[in-house]
Formats: sequence, structure tokens, C-alpha cells
Amino acid sequence: MLLPIHPIVKGLVVTIRARKLYRTPFRYDGISYIWDADNNMVADFRDENPGFIRVRGWGRISYMKDAEALHDEVIALITDITKHHPSDPAKCVEALNREWNNVGP
Repeated sequence: MLLPIHPIVKGLVVTIRARKLYRTPFRYDGISYIWDADNNMVADFRDENPGFIRVRGWGRISYMKDAEALHDEVIALITDITKHHPSDPAKCVEALNREWNNVGP
């Protein structure tokens, strides 16, 4: 008989999976996108919404197990790491490169 997974354990598993979706180093292309080491689009900055970073990746994540929870966790991780620099792509990339492998469990 399998026991249900405790919500805290499930949350930790989602955080670990979210961290493994992207690899450092991150880079800004100078136009509007942040990319990871494997050329996965991570986020973008739009002129019509200055001061906001838009997390990308739903097209890739939507086919994965627990896709909504995984995408929500990616958004939470990126938002937490970049919250002090929402309108500065270079500082967002610097923060992501410094903190990405240190977040979560």
C-alpha cells in the first residue's frame, strides 16, 4: 500500500525540479530576453511594462508532470531572486547567476 506524499515533501520535490529546469550561467541578450546555458528562454522585459520581468517557459513546462505547480514554483524562484532589480536586466542576470543554485532545499 502506497502512502500519500506529504504536501511539504511534494513542495520540496517541485522546488528541486524547478531548479533543474534551467542551468547557469544566465545571460541577457541585450534586446529583451534572459536565456540559460542551454538556450532556454527564462524571462523577458517588455517596453510596455517597465519595471516588470515576465517569466517564460510555459510552452516547455506544460507537458511536464505537475506542470502548473512546477511553473508556479519557477515564477516564485525567479521573482524572489530578482525582486530587488525588476527593471534592470543586467542586475537580474547577475542575481540569477549568483543565487539560482542556492535556492530551495
